[in-house]
Amino acid sequence: MLIELLVVLAVIALVAMFGIRQVTRARMAVREELALNHLRTIAAACALYQRATQHVPVDLTALGPSGGEPPYLDEQLAQPSLTLQGYRISYARTDATSFTLHADPVRHGVTGRRHFVTDERREGHTTELNRPAELNDPVAAVFEWVTRRGPA
Repeated sequence: MLIELLVVLAVIALVAMFGIRQVTRARMAVREELALNHLRTIAAACALYQRATQHVPVDLTALGPSGGEPPYLDEQLAQPSLTLQGYRISYARTDATSFTLHADPVRHGVTGRRHFVTDERREGHTTELNRPAELNDPVAAVFEWVTRRGPA
């Protein structure tokens, strides 16, 4: 009787362990998608801002409601420093017409596996190495939307 109970508990523990692992992977995938969506939104806002002003914003606050008319981003994304859903998003203006935008997991392997970067060309690059993505890393298939440009 005791052995049967131990076997049942072991089976339940195994099922729970695999279930928790799958839930963790699913949550990580959702966080990565959210980070990509934030990069997509911010990169598009930067492109619209550049079309209107002939230069990229100094920082993300210039894209928000207090930065000017019209606002290109809502207040949540128009912050100088962003940490959203387990990803740290950072914007850096490199000169009047170029910028880089990174999304890195707060804890690599826990909140996300992939690191992302894009720039004014809006081509997304990614790496699964525990370092920020670089513009010479492979182009991410999930960033194909950013390679198409609309009319100028």
